[in-house]
Amino acid sequence: MKTNLAVRMILARSALTQARVAYRLGVTQSSVSMWLNGWAPVPVDRRAALAQAMRCTQEELDEALATKTRKRKTVAA
Repeated sequence: MKTNLAVRMILARSALTQARVAYRLGVTQSSVSMWLNGWAPVPVDRRAALAQAMRCTQEELDEALATKTRKRKTVAA
């Protein structure tokens, strides 16, 4: 899935990649990808640090992430 446009704009403006943001937060790139693509909610204790790592305000980040968190599809056995 593609990162939503608002999040991509924030990343582009800050000239960062998901991997670089993950490094700054001390988490995996996969975690950042899941947060930014809506597959998992950003933990409350990480929101401020994520905004700082992405060089935006927490309000900008919250607005960009306002899209509903997606649910993972499960495959029937």
